Amino acid sequence: MAEFYVGKNPKQGYYEFFVRKAGEDTIYRTQTLLTKDQEQGVSADPYGARPSGFEWHSYTESLTPRWLDTAIWDLGNAEVDEIWLSRPGVYDAKVLRQAQDKWDLVEEGKEPVPADADVADGILSVVRRLSLYEVLGRYDEVAKEFGLDKPETTLVMKLRKKVEKPAPKEGEPKEGEEKKEEYTTFHRSIEVGKKVSRPRYDSYSDETKSEDYYAIHVGPEKDIEDAGEKRRAGYVFLVRDYTVSQIRKDLADLAAKAQEGEEKGPG
Repeated sequence: MAEFYVGKNPKQGYYEFFVRKAGEDTIYRTQTLLTKDQEQGVSADPYGARPSGFEWHSYTESLTPRWLDTAIWDLGNAEVDEIWLSRPGVYDAKVLRQAQDKWDLVEEGKEPVPADADVADGILSVVRRLSLYEVLGRYDEVAKEFGLDKPETTLVMKLRKKVEKPAPKEGEPKEGEEKKEEYTTFHRSIEVGKKVSRPRYDSYSDETKSEDYYAIHVGPEKDIEDAGEKRRAGYVFLVRDYTVSQIRKDLADLAAKAQEGEEKGPG
């Protein structure tokens, strides 16, 4: 049906190898390997393990492609000063950083109250380095289909990043007092749309199970300088349920909990 040439393993890719279709120049990186090829000396990893033979379920039960680069963005060491959460018809609130591990919760039209620092950290832990599971399509083509024309939840973060200054050249005199550190301010947003289920084959139980994901759209495009991140702002992605569960918090979850034995104040 087709003739392929099987090459060597990619660097540190002990369970993968390169293949090329006869008569074509394109080279693919894959785990597909017939058992008879596996027995013909395909190199092993340092522990002696070799690529597995062709597994039918690995391909017939997977309805989405595997992405080599799953990064949507990486905010690195940028500091988050404000987290704005909006759930239409439920609440609009801001979580404002006051100090290290100290946040205030400000609900629209109400006085600030202490916010739960652990919840704030939980939100930041999943959005600081955001990864995709699947690409659903261009935003302007699929936004309505996946509920992003009217997002169920919107997260907006106000961040600041230290401006890197060039080090003074050797022997160059310092003029006057040292200047204060300078920061640049920018924003990032995540809109959450519909929940989407995908089948997943479980080799242990030999059953096809269902896993939940959520459609999201990121931005704002005008605040994104990196060309790769800016391009991703034009698409809709699926991300894992766990990621969105940290964002879709109830208002009661955002407020700091009274310690055991602590008397609550009025209201």
